[in-house]
Order: sequence, then C-alpha cells, then structure tokens
Amino acid sequence: MEQSGLEQDVLRYDVGLETWDALIGDWEDDEDLLGAETHLGATTSPGGNDDQDAGSRRSPSARRRGKRSPKVVAAASIMFLLFGQNRLNSRFSLSLGMFLFASRTGRRVMEVLSRLGLSIAYLTVATVLRSVKDLSKKCRKRARDTFLDQSKCHIFGYDNINWQQKIRNKTGSSTTVMRAAVHVALYEIDPSTQIKEGPQHSVRHPRVLEDMLGADMPVPSTTRTSMLTGLGPNPWPALRAPRDELRKKPLTDNLHPSDVLCGEQDEEQILKAILSHARKAFLIQHGCLRYDSPVPEPPQIWPLAVTKTKVFPLPVLNVDESSVQGNLEVFKQYFRTQLKIPDSFWSDNVLFVVPDAYKSIKIKQGQKLRRCDLSSLKFDRFSAPQPCAAPWHLMYAYIRCLISNYGGPSQQASFISARNIAERVGFRNLLSEPHNFHDCNRYKKSGSPPPAARSLSRP
Repeated sequence: MEQSGLEQDVLRYDVGLETWDALIGDWEDDEDLLGAETHLGATTSPGGNDDQDAGSRRSPSARRRGKRSPKVVAAASIMFLLFGQNRLNSRFSLSLGMFLFASRTGRRVMEVLSRLGLSIAYLTVATVLRSVKDLSKKCRKRARDTFLDQSKCHIFGYDNINWQQKIRNKTGSSTTVMRAAVHVALYEIDPSTQIKEGPQHSVRHPRVLEDMLGADMPVPSTTRTSMLTGLGPNPWPALRAPRDELRKKPLTDNLHPSDVLCGEQDEEQILKAILSHARKAFLIQHGCLRYDSPVPEPPQIWPLAVTKTKVFPLPVLNVDESSVQGNLEVFKQYFRTQLKIPDSFWSDNVLFVVPDAYKSIKIKQGQKLRRCDLSSLKFDRFSAPQPCAAPWHLMYAYIRCLISNYGGPSQQASFISARNIAERVGFRNLLSEPHNFHDCNRYKKSGSPPPAARSLSRP
C-alpha cells in the first residue's frame, strides 16, 4: 500500500513507532530468556533438595491464571501517553488539559505538562472556554432578536431530561437517584406558502376552514403581522382588551368554562384533523394495498404547509418543572434572565407554548391562580403564554382512558382486567400512580392490549 509523502515523514519522525519497536525487541529478549530458564528448570537433576528444586522451578515471571500482565498494562499506558506526542492525534492532550483546568490544577503543573507534550497549555483552555462563552452570548442574542420580530410566528417548546446518577454513601455503597433538567427550543415558523389545489391536496374549500377554525376566523393570508388583517399592524391590544375588562369585573353567574377554554367539540375537531392527516399519509405510503371496496380520499383539513422552520436552542436549566412553581420558574429564567425580554412585550403579544400534556395542565393552573396579579410587571401576571399540548401527547390521553376505564380495581382484580394482564406480561407497575406513559406505550406495542381494545378491534 502506497503512502503519501506527508504520512511517510510523520511515520519517519514519530516517537511512538520508535518506542514501540524498542518495546517489542525487549519483549522478544524477555521471552527468549524465559524459555531458557524454563528449559533449565525442567532438566534439573532429581537428586537435589525438594525445596531447592521447587525454588529453581519457580520462575520469577510466573503468574496465576487470570492476572493481568504488568507488561501489557505498561505497554497500554505508554501507547496511551504517546498519543499526546503524536501530531496526528491531540485528543488525549485536549481531554487532559480540560480535566486539569476543571479540577482547579495549578497553572505551573499544566505548563510543565504542556512542555512535555502531554497536555494543552493553560491559556489554550482559557481561550477555548472564552470562545464557547462568546458563542453562547451570540446564540442568545440571535434568539432574542428573532423572538422580538413580530412578522414571524414563534412557538416556545420545552420538556424535561431525566437521567440516573449513582451517589456514594458514607458506608461505601451507592444509591441511584433520578436527576432532571429542562431543555428548550424556540421555533420560528414561516407559513407564507399555501397549499394549492391538486391531486395531493384536492380539498381546499372554505367549508373545511369554517369547520376547522370556526366561521368568524378569517382566511389565512401572507400578511406581515398576522392573519387578522382588519385590526391593523398590531392587533393584539384590541384583541386583549375584552379579556382584560373581563378580568377586572367580578365573576358572573352565566360564565361557562367553555367560553375561555377549549371544549369537547374543539378537541374533537382537532382530533379529526389529526386522524385525517394520518389516514391520508397511510394511503399514500401503502398504495400497493388492495381493498374490496375503494377507500374514499380523506379531506385535507389544514390549508397551510410549513415550508421552513428554524430552531433556536436555549441553555439547559437545572429546574424541576413538575409543579406549577417549577413552570413559572422556567418562564422566569428564560425570558427574564437568559433572553431579557422587555416587559412591554407581554402586554401586546401572545406566546404559544407547546409542552407535554402534564405541563400544559400546570401552566393552566398557574394562570388560574394568578398569584402575581398584584405585581406592576406585565410578565408577572402570566397571561401571555397560551399552552397547547403537543399533538403526539393525545396518545397519553388515550392511554389514561384505557387505564381508568379498563384497569379494574387493585383489590380482587378480575382475571381479564388490564391490571392482571399487564402483571402477567412483565408490566407489574403499569397502573400504579403516577402513570408511566412510556411503559404504557411499550405495553401497547408488546402485543398484549387490554381486553376492551381487543374487543373493539374485532369485526
């Protein structure tokens, strides 16, 4: 195999190869010497003393079965250290320098190791960290400028990260604890391109929009501000004025929760839209299937196509967002500490928040309580965020329905209940509180659905 000139020069002056050749030569000499000693020990005269014979037969290099050879360990350590001197690979020196800097090692120690070629210099680590810090500031500034742009639609989505960590006790044993953090991404959506009439989207009728969004919703357009073109370039104060007036008045007797929240009909219509998309995607993907009767083409519910979505990641927070106070802290940390959004933004804008179904309930509870209404800041009133559960979390509602309706009692459970069946197939804690929806999803895919679901699937 031919090698380039640069590789030949590197191999010619590589210290690692020279040391490895010398180490191989020493091993060959040791093996020859060990073979000679073994041969001499085997040909010892039988008339000698037993202790002397045993001592002569005992080789200094003999080791018990399963013990690591010191030579192998030394060779691995030498080769690992020599990677720091090889000009083609500096990963070891970079990792060692970052570890020493993070462990608050003295500067002189790092400088000595850098002169030996085993670590990077102290100033190099400081420069790398400074560049990472500057990059973080630029990313946050870009996300802030994008967030304040009222010509685009922004969605604030966040979820938690869970991992297990082992902590050593004073007794020498370790316990496993669950850690949690919050990661956030800001999505910028450009809905300027509309779906045209054609074979893929044959239904784009005003009746579809009326059934989906209501009769009082204007047709989506490509205006600069929003779809509400009749209220001027900044329609949010006019839209929020009736709601602010309603909040100042005492609670009326004829007020129903469906006036301010999504009711069953709205959720049913959204579910029909999602099922229509899923049905259409299934027919397009599995066009080779043949049915006894032709399947009608489902209508295209949403008349817009998202052409481009930009994602702006934000720093990870060490916040527990499993409570109402935790979700309030998430908004406070990101919008007031990280992005530094001005308070005037929250009086004229509405922020769409897409967490999971559990966190959307916590956000609505925080809006209902409104503990910070007495504050003079608009952000503390916590009325701008509009929580919308992610569409894929509708599966969680379906699983909760199966658990509550077909789970059965914990005491004296029947033989065909979902609780008994889940315990038999390995999901013993499936129906215990709090519900683990990921385990429920695996239980559904394992081929052991509840009896009610099997009865519904029968023709």
